[in-house]
Amino acid sequence: MAKPYSVDLRRRVIAKYNDGKSVAVIAAELDVKKTFVYDMIALYDATGSVEPKPATGGRKPTIDEDALMQMEAIVTETPDITLQELKDEMGLSVSLSVICDTLNKKLNLRFKKNSVRHRAER
Repeated sequence: MAKPYSVDLRRRVIAKYNDGKSVAVIAAELDVKKTFVYDMIALYDATGSVEPKPATGGRKPTIDEDALMQMEAIVTETPDITLQELKDEMGLSVSLSVICDTLNKKLNLRFKKNSVRHRAER
C-alpha cells in the first residue's frame, strides 16, 4: 500500500479550498490529482480532520492460531501426509496452495527430497 500524503499537504489543500479556489486550481498548484483534492474535502467535511485513516493491517488469515497448532501436530506426527489428506483430516475449506504456503512460511515445515532414498529406488 502506498504511503499517505503528509498532513501538511492535506492542510494546504483544505486551506486553499476554504480560500475559494477550485479543485482544478488546487490540484495544479500542489501537483496532486483532482481525486485527492476531492477525497480531502470529503474527509474534512465528514470528520473535521485531514489525518489519514489508520491502516487496517491487511486481510485476516484464513487459518487461525488453533488450526496452525493442530496442523503442526499432525505433520509432526505423520510427516509423509499429503496436502489433500491434511486438508481432509482438519476439515479445512481452503485451497491446497494455502495449506502449502502455511506449512512453508508460517510453520517453516518444508518438504525436502531425500536424494539418497531417491537414488536407491532407481
